Amino acid sequence: MDKVVSVVIWNSTWACLGIFFGCAMSFIIIYLCHIDDAQTANIASVIIAAASFFFSIFSFCFKYQSSKQRRYEATFFNMLEQKYKIIENLSFCCEEWNGNASIDKYYKSTDCFWALYNEISHIYNSLFKHGKYEKQMTENIQNEVAVDLEEMRNIYNNDEYKWEKLQEYYQCRLTNFIYNIDADMYDNAQKTAANEDRVKGCFQLCFKRYNCFLEFYFRQFYQTLQFVDMRLQDFEYYIEILKSQMTIYEKQVVYYYVISHTKLFSKLVHQEKIKELFGKSLSELSDKQIF
Repeated sequence: MDKVVSVVIWNSTWACLGIFFGCAMSFIIIYLCHIDDAQTANIASVIIAAASFFFSIFSFCFKYQSSKQRRYEATFFNMLEQKYKIIENLSFCCEEWNGNASIDKYYKSTDCFWALYNEISHIYNSLFKHGKYEKQMTENIQNEVAVDLEEMRNIYNNDEYKWEKLQEYYQCRLTNFIYNIDADMYDNAQKTAANEDRVKGCFQLCFKRYNCFLEFYFRQFYQTLQFVDMRLQDFEYYIEILKSQMTIYEKQVVYYYVISHTKLFSKLVHQEKIKELFGKSLSELSDKQIF
């Protein structure tokens, strides 16, 4: 809205100046036309010539500014279109625990960001929320699951809470196996106090494993931010347009990327503003967020 208002004010200002300038020159010309003096006629010619010159400059500046704005917005929206095409071609496969076994799950397009967010949540849960280190999954897992499920039926009568804790237990073991989280890594992670640093570590583990399919997306996304970063006055306006084209989980994953690549984003003028604007996405996830 602020951008629309500023554009309207800009155009109105130039229009008013043009009208004022035109009216003033009309009055001068009408007045001078009623004077027969030759010297006055020469002065009128000079004034008219000067007026034509300044009006040409005025017209050029107005057209240049309008053309510059159109070119910028055309490039910006082309970048959004490129990002959309990249996302449409994304595909992602990860391993998840499902009931009594691990299964491969496949995701496409925008669903990939939900899957990534879910993977980061699993890492965070295994390292910080579960409460203790669980050993990595082994080849004997099916026998262990069979024993645990039998215990569930005989002792706990399929108690829902116990079932949820059992699923969490095996998901932690699966996550530890996938990301090679051992007891030493777990103990070192506990020394990290700041929650943002914890999330950064979880994202980096996930990104290290899956960066090959994300690399092109993040490269294009950074170029878009870099392009918008040049707009000092209406930077936030274009960032909000960019965010409006993203799902909640895409914004969340981008936020993790921003806080995990401070050296890269330090090159941008609006580094802190970018972090702040994408950090607002946290509230959209409410109780689902891992913070």
